[in-house]
Amino acid sequence: MARSKTTAASRKPTIETLVALGPQRLAQLILTQADADPLFARAVRMALAAKEDVSSLAHEIEKRLKTIRRSTSFVDWDRVRPLARELDQLRENIVGALAEQSIKLAIDQMQLFLSLAESVYERADDSSGSLGDVFRQGGEDLGGLWVRAGDRDPTKLATEILALIEADGYGVFDGLPAAASSALGKDGRAAMRGLLLERQAALSGHERRRYDYKANWLLPALADLDDDVDAFIATVDPARGNALRNADVAKRLIAHDRAAEALEWIDAPTERGYNERGLADLRLQALAILGRKEEAQAQRRQMFERWLDSDALRAWLKALPAFEDFEAERQALDFVMAHPDAELALHFLIAWPDLTRAAKLAFDRLCR
Repeated sequence: MARSKTTAASRKPTIETLVALGPQRLAQLILTQADADPLFARAVRMALAAKEDVSSLAHEIEKRLKTIRRSTSFVDWDRVRPLARELDQLRENIVGALAEQSIKLAIDQMQLFLSLAESVYERADDSSGSLGDVFRQGGEDLGGLWVRAGDRDPTKLATEILALIEADGYGVFDGLPAAASSALGKDGRAAMRGLLLERQAALSGHERRRYDYKANWLLPALADLDDDVDAFIATVDPARGNALRNADVAKRLIAHDRAAEALEWIDAPTERGYNERGLADLRLQALAILGRKEEAQAQRRQMFERWLDSDALRAWLKALPAFEDFEAERQALDFVMAHPDAELALHFLIAWPDLTRAAKLAFDRLCR
């Protein structure tokens, strides 16, 4: 048995076992696989080019990118994943081997790589999202390369990033401001915010509405990068009619020790039922921070009764005076037994757990 295990271990491909094959045998295996797999063959050529010098690797990458850009044939859904793998391989070579030798060349090639996005999207069925994932990662990688370069003027960089975002119809550069944030610095982010507002104000009609779409995610993102909750609030409708946006503001106010202000946003009148659960969780957080114990208890009880929230019930029971929790738990579980949604009640009782009540509820309400 010991011999069998040793033999199996020696056959498992690892760095050590492959090195033990020797360079001649490994080279033959690589050539055989390269003949059968074009993607693998290109990976081998990239590795050989990287061994020569940085310009050879850059040339090899650029040659392949330009070939892809010149292609006009439609890529069906079953050929999208191989294309995405090749593009990802090129992206990894840019941020890896090429960037290690020359950040400048890596930035140039990454910009060329990203310039392919629109033409590739237009001739491919990317229903799987594979191509989108690769290009969005490339957008973030470009920001990382600018950070590594460390010699960009923040205002010029802000202008360049904004231009890329303005021309982007596929979300490729959505992650770029965050990825390049440390290269932009506070001055660069302020410059981008100023340019964005200036261009937005100069537009009207349909063009303004199209631009608003980008401004409505970019301005809050810049505020978050500066950790500036007031700048974030300035991007939100002052009427406070959107429950999701109110929750976004409340989260940030709570994180900045401004729980009393957070409650004003949480309790603002909005469409009933919309994001009600999220706002309830935030309301409980704010009340607990403010030390408003009775209101926090009432909130926990309300959350339990509204959604059969087991965490809220446990917290409510824990905060009760000594010796009151047993009877309170019994009454709460009786409430669950009578809940109009029998399946939800059953899930609650099984998870609590109270299997006796769960069995009774199943027999009385679900099995007849």
